Amino acid sequence: MRAWEVVAVVVGGGDGTITLSERNRFAVGDQIEILSPGCPPISLGITAIMDEEGNNIPFANHPEMRVKIPFSGQLPMAGSMVRRAT
Repeated sequence: MRAWEVVAVVVGGGDGTITLSERNRFAVGDQIEILSPGCPPISLGITAIMDEEGNNIPFANHPEMRVKIPFSGQLPMAGSMVRRAT
């Protein structure tokens, strides 16, 4: 049985990125899933994380920290949950 941990919530996106509000620590290299109501989960490997100033950082580790990660495709709706297998 797989256990999951919510690591962020989607707050927006655009220009090839998605903006997340961090809930639990996550890092470059993690595999995540984005869950939106009525949609299948979107699986994504985190290849980069940028802070609010656009600097690359290796991980997000401050609750409520806003970060951006690369994302292409249909943007999930704001409020979508981001989870990681534990």
